[in-house]
Amino acid sequence: MGNIVMRRINTFVLILVLSSFSQMFGQRNRDKWEFSFQAGWSGLSDKSYANSIEGGGTQLVGVDTDSGLAFSLGITDNFLDQIGAELEYSFSNHDSLFSNLSPNLPLLPFNQKLHKFTYSAIIYPTDRRRNKLYPYAIVGVGAAYFQSSTDNDLLALASGVDLRNRWTFDFVYGGGVKMKLNRRWGVRAEFKNHMVGVPDYGFPRQSPVIDGIQGAAFRPDGTYNNWTVTAGLIYFWRRR
Repeated sequence: MGNIVMRRINTFVLILVLSSFSQMFGQRNRDKWEFSFQAGWSGLSDKSYANSIEGGGTQLVGVDTDSGLAFSLGITDNFLDQIGAELEYSFSNHDSLFSNLSPNLPLLPFNQKLHKFTYSAIIYPTDRRRNKLYPYAIVGVGAAYFQSSTDNDLLALASGVDLRNRWTFDFVYGGGVKMKLNRRWGVRAEFKNHMVGVPDYGFPRQSPVIDGIQGAAFRPDGTYNNWTVTAGLIYFWRRR
């Protein structure tokens, strides 16, 4: 199921990319590309999940996540006066905690490094060419890569836990404001929410019971809300 979703996302992103480039080269007089770097803060929502236990019963497993630093790199093609397209890589780092994975593993601290690759439409409600300061809205799709690790490897392995990295989908929306400093440089600030699929982190979806001992499990459901607040620099590149 996950592979099917990822193939559909990749197909959709490819169609958007090809559409953007075809419009760009069909409009010789469009003004510029933008290259941006931003940094700021990222939060990841806490979640609880009802896991089933082999032989019957359920238990509630929690994932608590701290906020962390974030940065992003983006390339924007303003192929129309009020519409653009942006290809972006973004990263955030989050210290996290599993709770109630199993009776023998009530708590497991771990770290999540979240890599996101998105392709988005940018809509400018005002004239971005004439105004020095102008707002924008953004909506897009992509993929998220959860890179998970723990410092308590011996405890985790003794409890049958081997954290794995996972890909999930990403749907992003938000908005911000850009300001021109001169013909080549500007600044931007924005708020975005990435709705990313919850990975299984390599756990089985049902708690196994071996010789009367219950093992760890995690059954993902729904999405995480990954809020980001960032600001940074823009470089405007104009075709001669």
